[in-house]
Amino acid sequence: MRTITAAFLLSAVMAPGYATAQSDCMSTTIYFELASSTLPRLGIDTLDALGRSVEGGAVVEIVGHSDAAEAGSGLTNLDVQRAAAVAAGFAADPARSGWSYRLSGADASRPAQATPTRVSEPLNRRADISICRN
Repeated sequence: MRTITAAFLLSAVMAPGYATAQSDCMSTTIYFELASSTLPRLGIDTLDALGRSVEGGAVVEIVGHSDAAEAGSGLTNLDVQRAAAVAAGFAADPARSGWSYRLSGADASRPAQATPTRVSEPLNRRADISICRN
């Protein structure tokens, strides 16, 4: 797994219906179109809701994934690009501050739905997000 450490100035929490929460941590998943790292509209809405619900500092772990078809087509950095798109989506609001980020890519090695080689699966084209308050 490749890891990139990034720091952005942000601030946020969690909105019901957008994520699951365990103690001071929350998690959610954002899905992407085939061969794309562009944050979809629903993903932007999810990040905005998260941003409004977290107060103070937080540590955010974002793991980008690709599906077997994308990996088989040589799209080797798409997983990290998806994680970076999510981090940039959080950072788009200048009102957010005090968050730190850990970005990584898992390519197609940890699928949500197992598939044969070169098979496209929308549930595997995702970024998993975990947010823990400081």
